[in-house]
Amino acid sequence: MGEIAALSTAKLPTPFTQKSLASALRPAIASKQYGYEDALSDLVAEAAIAVMPSNPKNFNVDNVRVVKVMGGSLSSSKVVQGMVFGKEPEGQEDPICVRALR
Repeated sequence: MGEIAALSTAKLPTPFTQKSLASALRPAIASKQYGYEDALSDLVAEAAIAVMPSNPKNFNVDNVRVVKVMGGSLSSSKVVQGMVFGKEPEGQEDPICVRALR
């Protein structure tokens, strides 16, 4: 059991900072989104710090939502305080225009 404690390379400070939390999240994000881990870990850390309770053990992942905006990109991503409701695009295709474009 003592060997496991010796394998630790870093510890998170208490209270968490955005920078330290982002560095801890980076390897987990890199395993799923390689190449985007720097941008995503900063966004995830910012969102987590915003909703972090006084006791981090009570953190609820349901307090952080991700909404994809059609036509958006990762570089335009940002953390928004409050509620965000994803909405499908409104409108209707005109079959005549669609035929003319083909």
